[in-house]
Amino acid sequence: MAAQKGSYIYPVKTVSEAKTVIEPEFQPDLFDNNDLYCNLDDIRDISYLNELYFDLGYNVLDGSFESSSDYIKIIFSGHRGCGKSAELKRINNELSKPQRYLTVFIDLEQEVEVGSFEYADFFSLLIHKLIEQLSYEGITNGASKLKELAKRLFEKTATENKTKAASKTSAEAEAGAGFSLFGWGGKFSFKQAFSGENETSTTIRREIKRNTLGFIMELNAALVDIRFDVQEKNKGQDILFIIDGSEKVQSEVYEELFIKNAAIIAEISVNMLTAVPISAHYQIEKAPFKFTNRYTVPMIKLAKYPDAAARMKEIIGNRIHLPTFIEEEALHTCIHFSGGCIRQLFQVVHTSLKKSLGSKINPEHVTRALKELGQDLWEYLDTEHMALLKAGNYRPADKLVGELLYMLILLKYNGNIEINPLLKDYPDFVEWMNK
Repeated sequence: MAAQKGSYIYPVKTVSEAKTVIEPEFQPDLFDNNDLYCNLDDIRDISYLNELYFDLGYNVLDGSFESSSDYIKIIFSGHRGCGKSAELKRINNELSKPQRYLTVFIDLEQEVEVGSFEYADFFSLLIHKLIEQLSYEGITNGASKLKELAKRLFEKTATENKTKAASKTSAEAEAGAGFSLFGWGGKFSFKQAFSGENETSTTIRREIKRNTLGFIMELNAALVDIRFDVQEKNKGQDILFIIDGSEKVQSEVYEELFIKNAAIIAEISVNMLTAVPISAHYQIEKAPFKFTNRYTVPMIKLAKYPDAAARMKEIIGNRIHLPTFIEEEALHTCIHFSGGCIRQLFQVVHTSLKKSLGSKINPEHVTRALKELGQDLWEYLDTEHMALLKAGNYRPADKLVGELLYMLILLKYNGNIEINPLLKDYPDFVEWMNK
């Protein structure tokens, strides 16, 4: 996520602010007092959401909650920009209650250096964030148990880095060098410790890979007492990890975690809801170990729902003052070519604003933007992609199809897969398809 300056009063009315808040990578908190969140339940099938809650013991029909007798692992997917992050935040807000769960929300893009993130780091991150959440909730006994677990599990790190211990604070020295990330080092200590290859990260990764099952057994033993502490403090009936920010993590990490080591993930005695890119979702689905709980956020089928265009207009209107920045006809075209993808809606409007040089967007500006964006998708295609698109045989579990889904060249709507309208109407693509 790109660095963001300050806060905004929405809908914004200056060109400089408008350029920022509709940039596709801009990720504001949709649930703060700015009321940016737009509920889309009436324009897409939400049965997946109700069933997901049911898996986790929450019945939306009567509001009842009953902890599962098993530890649920849910794979959560969808197109880039379809609203996964917003839905995960909403799920977190709904379940993070004393009568339901103590939730631990993890945004991978915020917490780790995505380029150097390895599958072994995932397990360390769980400990780090649970310690952080327990400490925040005042469950000091539970946090202490995890700190002791970290100390035992990674004592080799402390030994190998003992020459550095003298420079640590007294709290860090108490646990040995290399443990500041597990509860003593501040918000960004984990990201700093695992941002590349160093003595701490290398040793911890090696020890986890060497004895992953032993690590899980130690963690599960600690979780028995921690869960009791959480219940006693009336902070939740169980613990739930919700993990977002998957789009920029290397695909090899998901293959290691949810395909090669899926059985190990299943052994962790905690409930877990993990977002994965749409391309990884289908690779995981056809792996030998099956995650029985898998959900995909549905795309918005604009033609199916009469109110869909109005909702998409609301999403843009929550951020920018529409009468200032875009003509009604131009906005209607932007919505049509969004393909029902929220990220792409922002991309089309943002590119149109650039074409207008900050003046009010008219249909001609949108036409020029559509040509540029269509060209970008067209030029991405190689010979294999083009052959696949001409054949029209889109099997989601096919790796090449997964790649096109991830790139938004193909869009999946509740079972149907269609070519992105930006590409479908691009003249060179139309000409090639008609050959």
